[in-house]
Amino acid sequence: MRKLFLYISLSLVVCNTGFTRTTGCTEGDCNNGVGTWTYTDKTTYVGEWTYGQKVGQGTETWPNGYMYVGEFFESKWQGKGTLTFPDGSTYEGEWFNNKMNGKGIFTWSDGKVTEGIWKNGDLVK
Repeated sequence: MRKLFLYISLSLVVCNTGFTRTTGCTEGDCNNGVGTWTYTDKTTYVGEWTYGQKVGQGTETWPNGYMYVGEFFESKWQGKGTLTFPDGSTYEGEWFNNKMNGKGIFTWSDGKVTEGIWKNGDLVK
């Protein structure tokens, strides 16, 4: 009985260890430098850091196929960058506060292109 309890306890520990999710800096300097941060959902950010915030050039990749490559300020998409969608569509242009803002080109997965001025994620002209 004691051996059975020991086996069950060890099995639970081993199984739970395999499912443990971690988040944090996995490579480099994620405070002031260049580093890689991996989130619990396996989203990763690889790029420049200042005082623990994403600042400058970087790449953010999600496990579901989204990828943003471009400029960051105070850990937000800000400046010029490209967002690629899982279906292959892309938006390349200006960003502010994580939203499409300014001049940009949206290329749909079927090749159709929409070019214009964007405000808070919406095409305005």
